[in-house]
Amino acid sequence: IFIFYLKRWHITKNCNGELQSVSKEDHPIDCPIEINVYPFCSSNTCQPPMIDYVEDL
Repeated sequence: IFIFYLKRWHITKNCNGELQSVSKEDHPIDCPIEINVYPFCSSNTCQPPMIDYVEDL
């Protein structure tokens, strides 16, 4: 299970199905995780809404 709990980061997914963790400072970070959660693509890079998790997991 991969959990992204850093609120200042957001997950982007390109059309190749690759997920990338990008901070608000626009520093790309390689994230070799294959998850088929957002099977849609508007442009070269898909930007799903920010994922927020509750503190009590």
